[in-house]
Amino acid sequence: MTTAAADRSADTAVIEPVASAIRAAGDLAGDVGRLGASWLELARAEMAVARLSASRLMMGVALLVVLGFSVWLFACLGLGYWLTTAFQRADLAFATVAGLNMVLAGVLVWRMQRWWHAMQMPDSRAALGEIARSLS
Repeated sequence: MTTAAADRSADTAVIEPVASAIRAAGDLAGDVGRLGASWLELARAEMAVARLSASRLMMGVALLVVLGFSVWLFACLGLGYWLTTAFQRADLAFATVAGLNMVLAGVLVWRMQRWWHAMQMPDSRAALGEIARSLS
């Protein structure tokens, strides 16, 4: 074998692994591109499902409010009717139902105030203030 032939076989031995690495990198880039496109398609499909689910959830909440109001209304009417027969006085029965509703509304407002206070996270705010004071 001549020196030129030996140099060519040495160059071929070096070039082939580099060429196969470049081909592998190209294949990888193509795979990454396809993976990215698939991921975007999946994200679009999930957004469509989420949008549909959100609208159905809102309709369900609206229906639940209507049904809850209906149940409350018929419970008040039934209680009023029952108290009318028990007291033999319609005015006293309706006043009792109204009083019960006012008590329930008062308890609800009291609980909502507590929830509002808890939502403001007073302990976390105090801890953050303590940390800020210790750092300065």
